Amino acid sequence: ENGLLTALEQLAGYIHRAFDVECTFQFPLDMVNYKQEVAIHLYRITQEAVSNAIKHGKASRITISLFTNGSNFNLCIADNGIGLEPGNPLHSSGMGLRIMEYRASLIGATFTIQNLPQGGTIVSVK
Repeated sequence: ENGLLTALEQLAGYIHRAFDVECTFQFPLDMVNYKQEVAIHLYRITQEAVSNAIKHGKASRITISLFTNGSNFNLCIADNGIGLEPGNPLHSSGMGLRIMEYRASLIGATFTIQNLPQGGTIVSVK
């Protein structure tokens, strides 16, 4: 109701309180508003990525970042968890990653997920 930025900020606060996981949200002050359909898909992708980081990745720290480059956006959810198993995670038996990829495609975005060099995982929607 109050926009994507408020929703993601509240989600980060909830995750911190409910799961005792350090969860922060970073965004530039000149952030533009998104169409409601885009905002809903970005929010749901973030929810799933954060849930996966806690449940499967055993993360203790999660950073949600949203920034723009002209009319394009980049949403990143990075964690310090155990990372992904080798192989293509989008071919796993779980539905969560495929649903995130599908949601990204509905709004004309690309979806990637990969291990970070220092450990953990990063989900990116561009």
